[in-house]
Amino acid sequence: HAATAIWKTGDATAIDAVIKLLEENNNQDAYLRHAGVLALTAAPAEVIAEKALTHKSPAVRLAAAVAFRRLNSPLAAELLKDEDPQVVAEAAHAIHDDPAIEAAYPALAALLNEKPNATPPAIRRAIAANRRIGNASAAQTLTTFAMREEVAADLRVAALEALTSWDTAFNTDPVDGRHHPYPAADKTVASSAFAAAASVLQSHSEKSIATAAAATAKQLGIVADESSLAKQALDPKADTATRIRALQSLSPKHEKLLKETATQLLKDKTSAVRAAAANALATSEPAMVLEYAKEALKTSKELSEKQNAVRLLGSIKNDEALILLRDILKQAVTNPKESATAYEPGLLLELLAALPIEDAGKLKAALEKLGATGTYFASFDGGDPVAGEKVFNEHLAAQCIACHRIGDQGSEVGPPLTDIAKKGRDYIFESLVAPQAKITPGYGLMTLTTKSGSSIASALKEETETAVTLILPDKTETTVKVSDIATRTQPISTMPPMGNILSANELRDIIAYLTGKK
Repeated sequence: HAATAIWKTGDATAIDAVIKLLEENNNQDAYLRHAGVLALTAAPAEVIAEKALTHKSPAVRLAAAVAFRRLNSPLAAELLKDEDPQVVAEAAHAIHDDPAIEAAYPALAALLNEKPNATPPAIRRAIAANRRIGNASAAQTLTTFAMREEVAADLRVAALEALTSWDTAFNTDPVDGRHHPYPAADKTVASSAFAAAASVLQSHSEKSIATAAAATAKQLGIVADESSLAKQALDPKADTATRIRALQSLSPKHEKLLKETATQLLKDKTSAVRAAAANALATSEPAMVLEYAKEALKTSKELSEKQNAVRLLGSIKNDEALILLRDILKQAVTNPKESATAYEPGLLLELLAALPIEDAGKLKAALEKLGATGTYFASFDGGDPVAGEKVFNEHLAAQCIACHRIGDQGSEVGPPLTDIAKKGRDYIFESLVAPQAKITPGYGLMTLTTKSGSSIASALKEETETAVTLILPDKTETTVKVSDIATRTQPISTMPPMGNILSANELRDIIAYLTGKK
């Protein structure tokens, strides 16, 4: 209360006592720390800096970072030099997060060079600062960071993605998702900075880095020698991802070389390479691609190749392609849950997108007949587990990781999902689109009133014919006899239906990810 009073009265003379409070508390009591931060802001930012920047206690310096954030002071940049990673991270939050301290962006951007091993939250904000600054120095800083082998792959990919977006304006902040418009920057600046690193990173052994680097090079117009690219694409000993990137990097300006290379690759032993070749030929050689799609649907053992074949049929606007699509439709509406000659449930989303509106309507009607969850059945199978993991960890609206835990990552608000695959795809699908259907014991909230007049609102652990056991907010349990209950509500899940939050493809991907957690 005393610290809060200092804040409310604006008593800057009490700063020494406030700093002593913060030091003694040492981040142990969150309420005291918050009150101390408020009290610090009674003093000018310059006075806080004089007293706290070199203080021996990390708790004091961390509180100073939060105070600078509340005061919107560029002095927060001074704490980016701190030896404590948490203080540095808090300073990065202060500078980047809403409201941003734009005058301190250059210092935050420099963190990639000065402290490349800072915490991931700090690094992601430094990457965003470089993208926002958008000059030659920022492009070079991002390139240098992406080349650092000691840095985690996901952070290097984030730096590459910032370069990829260089000449694109966007409104959503890449770190926290808030509305924070980023202007387009000069593409030639980024291209010049990245040119020397492009070939090295595109051949990186870490697939995510190589893929991101290829996308960056393509977006920035950095093209390797065409004949070398063709040779790389045709090399059966090369990594599949490398071969596909080489094919996709071939310029349409060299139409003959592109056609010759892709035509050979249509017969490749690797399904992903065949699919990439068909995509490259789809516009210029529709008849050839049509034959490929027919063969892929008949003989391919890879669902992803069949999905691509359906997409290709949808892009080929002729009668033969439409006849093939309607043949698949006929098999699908007969029984959407069962595979047939050319159909399997994992093709549903592609089929819905490829068909004309009237035909797609027939398929939707067939899915709705499957019951309450039928509307979403097109997402039941066929997803990408890698993309699904990204949805689970990063989707800003779904917030899966905020409620669930996999392994030692995540939260305990909802049921742990480490071994969720053991319950099967049907259970996972239903839990995502109709979370009220089956509620995990201990996670369904209910309210009951006893005949004596007391009321209890908590999570249902178990119920027998004679008693109801609830888990209270402090994790203790209480048991109430059924004969003592006057009224009660049915247990409900606090999880919203994911079909209303995720796109159909995102839902399919997260199902694929969770079905692999055994």
